[in-house]
Amino acid sequence: MNKSRVLAFFWIFIFFLLQNGLQFVLPDRAPLLLLIGVVFYGLSEGPLFGFLLGLYAGFFIDIFGVGKLGLQMAFFGSLGLLSGYAKSKVFPESLLTAILFPALAYYLLSCLNFITTRIFFEEEALAPAVFREALSIPVLIWMAVVSPFIFSFLHRFALRKRL
Repeated sequence: MNKSRVLAFFWIFIFFLLQNGLQFVLPDRAPLLLLIGVVFYGLSEGPLFGFLLGLYAGFFIDIFGVGKLGLQMAFFGSLGLLSGYAKSKVFPESLLTAILFPALAYYLLSCLNFITTRIFFEEEALAPAVFREALSIPVLIWMAVVSPFIFSFLHRFALRKRL
């Protein structure tokens, strides 16, 4: 495993810590830094590495979160895999990709959380809160604003030197 891939796991852990701090500063509006990192590494390193890093990021959310264990690992892993497959279809270094992909991934993640909440828990009181989160415009805006800066930061450390 090369040095940039080892650093990816380090940055995901740092993003997890930063994300927890942001939850206090921007409650219900904080961008998911973990998701931005998973999307970036999926786009830059490919589907398999995006999937593995997504599992790693989802593990933190599962362990320190509430709900069925393993769901967030599956969701983040799937989003890393999808980002890796999209690598061949889009230009990963473009600004438009850095803005749209993490915001769309967040929206997809929120919809997946809403669907699984309805399937596994079937609680009417919980479903509207999750649905509101899925349609949270401020979070989508924060994701779109913050992600190009994080992509730029990670680009300096993450990509292997190309010949």
